[in-house]
Amino acid sequence: MKVIEDVQDKYGNYCIIFKSTNLRLIYDWLHTHYSGNGFKFAIVIDLSIDYDYEEPTETLVYFLDEITEEVLDYAGFKLANADET
Repeated sequence: MKVIEDVQDKYGNYCIIFKSTNLRLIYDWLHTHYSGNGFKFAIVIDLSIDYDYEEPTETLVYFLDEITEEVLDYAGFKLANADET
């Protein structure tokens, strides 16, 4: 399994790209390389169906602190310490 670290996606967020969709292998790799460091990750699984649907061949894994605001915004929430504007 090929792993590409410290790359930015099209939105400027840092992620790790795994050239695999095997979640067990991805979990094992993350556990081996980041265990004990207190990192939390978000795995993006995009199963949106298009008319040109192609089966995914890679998995994007983000450091959760990089995309927390984006996830909260998508869910309709704000951080507790965010300014009310």
